[in-house]
Amino acid sequence: MANTFTWIPDNGATEAHEPARDAISFGDSYEQRSVTGLNPDMQDWSGLSFSGRTSTEIGSIVSFLDAQGSVVAFNWTPPGRSSALFVCKKWSRKYVSGTVVSVTADFKQVPA
Repeated sequence: MANTFTWIPDNGATEAHEPARDAISFGDSYEQRSVTGLNPDMQDWSGLSFSGRTSTEIGSIVSFLDAQGSVVAFNWTPPGRSSALFVCKKWSRKYVSGTVVSVTADFKQVPA
């Protein structure tokens, strides 16, 4: 069973979609398009920011992301969406005076 990411990001996250598709171009600017795969339109959330948290909470977020790496899927409920499986493509920590003050992460939905 997948772990659950329970922290709510700051306002300002960006949800992007780039549906997987094939396209064949014909003459006269005609193009035939079709979706590819079983899950052609997965959610991609970039710039998820977690700031203004206690050092304990920031530490818990970092520990969770470190443990999952970028390959172990986890449950997460995006803003205004239903829970789904995601991986964290990348994350970064912002330090001030040697203390982590915020974490920024990018989540990519994966098939269940």
